[in-house]
Amino acid sequence: METAKREPSEGNSAVRELIGKGAEAYIYKEGGYVIKVRESKGYRHPELDAKLRKTRTKKEATALEKCRCAGIPCPEMKTYTESAIVMEYIEGKRLSEIFEESGSGKKREYAGKCGVLLAEMHKIGLCHGDYALTNLVEHNGVIRPIDFGLCEFSTYYEKKAADLAVMYSSMKDEEAFNTFIEEYKARYSDSEEVVRRFEKNLTRGRYKKR
Repeated sequence: METAKREPSEGNSAVRELIGKGAEAYIYKEGGYVIKVRESKGYRHPELDAKLRKTRTKKEATALEKCRCAGIPCPEMKTYTESAIVMEYIEGKRLSEIFEESGSGKKREYAGKCGVLLAEMHKIGLCHGDYALTNLVEHNGVIRPIDFGLCEFSTYYEKKAADLAVMYSSMKDEEAFNTFIEEYKARYSDSEEVVRRFEKNLTRGRYKKR
């Protein structure tokens, strides 16, 4: 697993392909798997760096496990270490692309599915942290959430309202977002307070469309 912490060489690129690079992790694809490796940061104290990578990796791995147990179709995790996670690679198209190509009816259909999916996550106390169309993949008619790197387990309504805010900023379609909220409220018993917090912050101008 340690070799995954470096970008693959030319000779190895056909086996392990770098497909993404975020603020704290490299994302590789190898066969039918994704390997997400949290990089060591030279500007951090070594002990703090190791602790942060271990804690964040563990939290993300726990989120994937809990989602799978709850029937939420996130990537299936195969294994993880203190700084890396190996998980299923999901074939499909990101909803951000689908929305650009779809009419209003199709957008509302997908938006409703997104609302149901978020409700199921909030039921188990999981806030995604970046619940945007770019982090949702459609595969064989099923919407599957990816990238739990910013996830957090929380009972705070404000944290859950932040997930609604990210989707509001991402969706850019009022009708579709209204459908998203309707389905979310229909599936989650504490949704009224979450939506109230979201709307309060929206009125204050805290949320803007991207």
